[in-house]
Amino acid sequence: MPRLYGFDDASRRRLRDDEVDPLRQMVSRALSNQSNQDVAVWANGEGYRGTLGGEWKDASVGRLFRN
Repeated sequence: MPRLYGFDDASRRRLRDDEVDPLRQMVSRALSNQSNQDVAVWANGEGYRGTLGGEWKDASVGRLFRN
């Protein structure tokens, strides 16, 4: 299982500095009623990729938020 986006370790104790700001922006967009698909399109457009290097999709954004 890949690590969780935004964290350096599985225990979620160490943040990954280069992913903190994009994660905050993604959550802010979701809280302003943007859909997971809209958040994914924005993140991909900004060049942000998941932990395995793949593009964001609405389902992966949803999993990110659930975790």
